[in-house]
Amino acid sequence: AGNSQDKYYHNTVNLTGLNQANSLSSTNRSMAMEINGVSVDVRNNILVNAITHNGDTEAGKSYAIYLGLANNFSGDYNVYYAPGTKGYVGYSTTAKKTLTDWSNSFVTAVDTNSVHADPKFVSATDLHINTGVPSVAENWCIPVGSITLDIDGNNRGSSPDAGADEFSGIPAVQKDFVATSVDDPVLGRLKRGGSLFVPKGKITNNGAKKQNGVLVQMEFKNLDNINVTVLTSTNVNIPSYTTTQISFPAVSLPEAGTYVVQ
Repeated sequence: AGNSQDKYYHNTVNLTGLNQANSLSSTNRSMAMEINGVSVDVRNNILVNAITHNGDTEAGKSYAIYLGLANNFSGDYNVYYAPGTKGYVGYSTTAKKTLTDWSNSFVTAVDTNSVHADPKFVSATDLHINTGVPSVAENWCIPVGSITLDIDGNNRGSSPDAGADEFSGIPAVQKDFVATSVDDPVLGRLKRGGSLFVPKGKITNNGAKKQNGVLVQMEFKNLDNINVTVLTSTNVNIPSYTTTQISFPAVSLPEAGTYVVQ
């Protein structure tokens, strides 16, 4: 697409199969939506590119969205999905692997309420959503005034579903945090008493919504189960379905001994 003031709302695209091109040319790539235009707005879509590539690792990429000559791009409340090592959320000047990479590559961040996740189609050829399993597409969007019916003629809801199909399904869990690892100090390793170090750990957001301004704590307890040190990392932003490493303020433990970290 390559016109001025184009608007792409409530579309569903699903690309699957094998691209057998085996060259370094730009043709050894695929995209669910390619845009060339001025002042383009992309909202409430499902764009899936699950094509696999035979070609060169660098040239063979699958993009959910690809901006060629687009200027003044805006977009939000989309469901993107480009799985695998060759799957990329988007292209704008360069390839953007993650939704965060894509969003932050613009002067003003785009797609801040979008998600990268499998929408759960009924099948590769039936692009209705499977209502028997949770889907991020359910109640995901805000209304677009000009779009009141879905592809089947059903009315759009007050919190419409992403894509072409309006359905009554199971919403994906919005918030689901879990501490996945303590990276520093390393289990069983020694720290020199009185020496500063920067504790680190990983938090995974298994929920469908990006969480901003999260407060995360790390506690050091001695074997008497007494809190010796409590560290706080504030304003942590954790994208959906992503594991993020967090660095806490530098600390030195006050006394020698064995500690439990949590």
